[in-house]
Order: sequence, then structure tokens, then C-alpha cells
Amino acid sequence: MANWIGHLIKGLWEASVRWWKGGFREFLEPLSKVAQLGAVAIAWFWTYHIYQITGAGEVNPELWVSAHTFSYSKDARFLLVSIREKNVGKVPISLKRDALSVTIRGVPETLKYGSVDMHKQKPLIEVQVFKRYGNGVELSPGAKYEDVAEFVVEPRLYHVEATLALPDGASINSVAVHRVD
Repeated sequence: MANWIGHLIKGLWEASVRWWKGGFREFLEPLSKVAQLGAVAIAWFWTYHIYQITGAGEVNPELWVSAHTFSYSKDARFLLVSIREKNVGKVPISLKRDALSVTIRGVPETLKYGSVDMHKQKPLIEVQVFKRYGNGVELSPGAKYEDVAEFVVEPRLYHVEATLALPDGASINSVAVHRVD
């Protein structure tokens, strides 16, 4: 009987050694692969979630306009309109040739006190600034651009508006009021 118990203990010992050497690894290796796949899926979901929260895939341009006057002749002045575009988003923005326009309206001297809707005034001058670039412009993420538009105008008060039409149909604008003396 002692021989039988010895064989049992020896067999159990050899089985446990085999399991630790090979069977244990064979058992845990598929579990490791499943855990890695699960981790990749969780990381993908988290990345997508953060992408949606931060709006990283959305266009985010900024636009500024300013005007400067220089003497030109006795009755006319040279009006230089500076337009600065900046893409603060994380995706490039492809803009068409007619995406950036500058509109100049004269401010009437006969306005009454109260709110004024300058869009009811007829534009004196309207130009498409990007037409000089041929196929339009691509605003790279983080890039700053500056364009100018030049005009010869008579002395008076002007409403200068720059409008940037975005690819999704939306637009942004910037306005400056400038007195030309």
C-alpha cells in the first residue's frame, strides 16, 4: 500500500511540475491576449470620447480686420484694410477663392440717435480677397495669415467688414469703423 501512495504523490508532483512549466503558460497566454484586446478597445473608446469632448475635429478660425489711412491726393485718401486669419483648431480648413470678402459701407451723416443697422446701407465697395490666390487658401492648424485690400476713397466715416465663409456653410466676420480725414 505504501508503494501505491508513493506513486500517487510522485504522479501529482510530476503533474504539477508539468503544469507550472507548460500548462500554466498555455492557460494564461490566451487570457493575456483577451486582456490586451480589451485594453485596446478601452483606449480607443477613451480617445474617441476625448476627441468628441474637446471638439478637436471641428474647424475653429479667428478673423480680425483693421483699417489705416494714408494721404493720396487733395480729394482722395488711400485706405489700407488689414485682414488677419488664424486657425486655432486642430484640423486644416480649405477655403474657396470667394471665401474672404471685404465690404466697405459709408456711414451716413444723417443718422438719428439709436441703434443702426449698417447692413441696410448699400455697399460702396466689395472685393473677394482670396481671388488673387487662384484656387483658394488652406489654413493649416495653428497658422496665422495676413492679407490686405487697398482702396482709394473720399474722406468720410466708413464701416469695414471682413467675412470668412467656412466650408460647412457657416461664416465669421469682423468689423471696424474707420474715419478717413
